[in-house]
Amino acid sequence: SSGINAEWPLRPGSPGFIYKVDLSLTQEFREPPPAGNCDPKRVNNTYGRYEENSCVAQCRDDALMERCGCVHVMPPLPDNTPGKSYRACTLEEWAQCGLEAYKDWVVKYSDVNRVQTECNCPPTCKETQYKAQLSSSMMSKFYAESKSHKLPPGYNSTQDVLENLLIIDILFTSMQVSEIREIVTYGWGNFLGDCGGVLGLFLGASMFTVLEFLEFIILSIAKACCNFGKGNNLGDHHQLNDI
Repeated sequence: SSGINAEWPLRPGSPGFIYKVDLSLTQEFREPPPAGNCDPKRVNNTYGRYEENSCVAQCRDDALMERCGCVHVMPPLPDNTPGKSYRACTLEEWAQCGLEAYKDWVVKYSDVNRVQTECNCPPTCKETQYKAQLSSSMMSKFYAESKSHKLPPGYNSTQDVLENLLIIDILFTSMQVSEIREIVTYGWGNFLGDCGGVLGLFLGASMFTVLEFLEFIILSIAKACCNFGKGNNLGDHHQLNDI
């Protein structure tokens, strides 16, 4: 599963300013269990593609549905979760139940001392983040005058441009993509290798020694429980008598 997260710092701007938004792309890859904690089976939910934020929003809706039988706002894709149905609260239902239920849910979700979290929302195995940096500068009269001739009718003067127009330039600062990957650096192979090295160092044991020890245990159990080797002993006794 993968999610897209955009950190967008832009707020409603003021006319007469030029805003520049520099974007950078980062992709993060996480390991599934047992090494990691992402869930590759989670792909979609009621808010579209699965990500932690949308999972929390669905968890909130489920809590409101369980307590009040309705949600604050209908999720955009309610059919993505089979077996669940959602209904928007009326103003009366929200005032009587929904608002109080939402406050209680926020308190429980925000409590860092809880042993179990209110929502089971593991991170995505692949996440794409667009990080933005915003800078702004005041539009000069010369620039506004040069733009006034290219604008639709209504911008009759430079002052009209400065009072009603803002410009936003959005571009990537670099075409490079930053990747963050979780890599298993200590697996079962490393563990077995370390155990073998410790046994060889302190006990003088090797893999053949372990196999011989296991063989000795198996033969001893078989001999004790199943009279293993009884026929051989009798055969040896007869040979001694013949001699």
